[in-house]
Amino acid sequence: MGDSSSKTRVSFEADENDNITVVKRIRLSDNVINRMREPSSPAPKPRTPPQSQYTPQPSPPLAKPLKAATEEERLKAKSFAKKLEEKERELKRQDEFHMDQLARLEERSAQFYKVTTEEYQKAAHPICADLQAQILQCYQQNPQQSFIDAPRWPTLLGRGG
Repeated sequence: MGDSSSKTRVSFEADENDNITVVKRIRLSDNVINRMREPSSPAPKPRTPPQSQYTPQPSPPLAKPLKAATEEERLKAKSFAKKLEEKERELKRQDEFHMDQLARLEERSAQFYKVTTEEYQKAAHPICADLQAQILQCYQQNPQQSFIDAPRWPTLLGRGG
């Protein structure tokens, strides 16, 4: 067996099955017989076992990038949470500022209303009580006639007040 050539002659003949030939009680396939007939042909390439479709990925090299990506995502989430808290604090501060401004405006509005009402009361002095009584008496004496004392009213109003 090996590279040394043997001086033993082998004879072979076809069996009833065309694919197999019997050589001194050894059964050979057509492929082997063809190789034996062609001694000058190069040796066939050794068969490689079929590759399986699933090739397991080494976990340690993937674990490091995955761990780094996870850490990066955790840091991003932490950063976003911190920014969100800062925004919420800023909004709360602005809300308090605006509520304070609104309270000040309401207070100023109430003061302005009070001052305006007081000044209106001073500017529009009420009709004198005796003048009111005279006008009422005029209406009672002349219920069918309105404004019977109308020509006198400007003089009454001028001295009333």
